[in-house]
Amino acid sequence: MVSRGKTREARNPAGLVIENFDAFAQDNAILYANDNSAKRIHKSLDGSRTWTRTALGNFGPIRITPDNANTILYTGFTSLMKSSDGAATMRVVLDDTAYLNGRQFMDIKYSASDPRVVWAAAKGYLLDKSTDGGERFTRVSAVRDTIYGVGN
Repeated sequence: MVSRGKTREARNPAGLVIENFDAFAQDNAILYANDNSAKRIHKSLDGSRTWTRTALGNFGPIRITPDNANTILYTGFTSLMKSSDGAATMRVVLDDTAYLNGRQFMDIKYSASDPRVVWAAAKGYLLDKSTDGGERFTRVSAVRDTIYGVGN
């Protein structure tokens, strides 16, 4: 497994296949991952030697906030959820089922220059942006202009 330029021996949670994962930038021993069968979030504090299965469900990308290993954003098809307590509890920060019309979130990215800026992309060129670390999101209407900085 390669994460943020570092190679490590991967150990999946017993009997499960990892679907998505992220490693904390400041300590690559801290990992969050989801499996492709039970769709649960698993957490490792020792570089994947051992895993703890959390009660939280997850169906897509998962990202650790760049400056806090206990805060994660993750997707549940047409919703974005946030946990600020190491995946013990969660809350929905974006649920736009009607607008997405069944299109699921495909990626979550934090800005390299400002960890308060978060992008969430869904199928069909739909893009949402947060400027407060993922507390609230705004639909970006002119995706191309926003990405290339036109009019900003």
